Amino acid sequence: MNSTKKLTIICNLLLLLAAIIWGINFVFSKNAAAVIGPFTFMALRYFLGASTIIPFVLFIEKRKPLEEKTKYDKKSFLSVVKLAAVMGIVQLCCAVLGQWGLAYTNASKAAFLTATYVVIVPLLAWVLFKSKANMNMWFGVALATFGLYNLCATGGESFSINPGDIMVIAGAAFGALHMLLISKYVKSINGMHLICIEFYIASIYCTIFSIILEKPSLADIMSCGTEILYASVLGSGICYMFQVTAQKHTDPTIAALLMSLESVFGAIAGVIVLGEVFTLKEILGSACVFAAVILAQLRPKEKVVLKVKKKTKDNEQLSADEPKEDDNQAE
Repeated sequence: MNSTKKLTIICNLLLLLAAIIWGINFVFSKNAAAVIGPFTFMALRYFLGASTIIPFVLFIEKRKPLEEKTKYDKKSFLSVVKLAAVMGIVQLCCAVLGQWGLAYTNASKAAFLTATYVVIVPLLAWVLFKSKANMNMWFGVALATFGLYNLCATGGESFSINPGDIMVIAGAAFGALHMLLISKYVKSINGMHLICIEFYIASIYCTIFSIILEKPSLADIMSCGTEILYASVLGSGICYMFQVTAQKHTDPTIAALLMSLESVFGAIAGVIVLGEVFTLKEILGSACVFAAVILAQLRPKEKVVLKVKKKTKDNEQLSADEPKEDDNQAE
């Protein structure tokens, strides 16, 4: 086995480990939601998460050649801070809605609901940026909608949906918007620096709302110390570093598929640790959502194949004609 293949396998294992950590994180976040408010939890998670990433950022920056090092003047630094401040609001809405929703819904169900951001991303890109839509996207949206109905809607005489489920789905939509903003601006800005500044700014936002709306106590925070450390150091810091490092050395589709397993591990953790139970209807809904997530990450290649075939046919025709030209010249 050559070194490149070994590196790819190691990177895929890192992404799989990140998916496991993210999946289990739903259990820790669920436990914390029963004790402290979402703004308090996320303020601490963002601050500690960014603080975990910073040594990694400094290490990478130090190893870069001098000409590749990121340099800022006052104007460029302020532009990064302004963008981080805007994205911090989107990040806040994503995380706080998801954390808030966990107070009213199951961790296992929330794992699949959060995964719908993968389906929402191409849909938002089509709506906001007029990007090209393919059939996989529309099939994925239809399948996810059917899955969400089975996963969230309660039967009986009247149709109703758990408010916690709605919050988690809304958080997933903001998460999709956040991903689109990163993909739009990361080409001109150092993504690691942007995320660190954004996390610190989002932590400030959450702290302000926490003091106004939740009035957290030190005793409550200390009682959730394990949950906060897991979510921030492992869930935000370590997993983000795994993702950034591994995605450089593996196929994007494989990476996305591995990370989407977060929903499966989250559901398993909810069932094993918290004793949550899935009904048959919820199992069907979860399966449909997961299938939609997989489908949304696959890109049709029929046109590329046809183009290659046509090119090959033209080359064959050209090579078939060449001897005839040579024969004529010989005569």
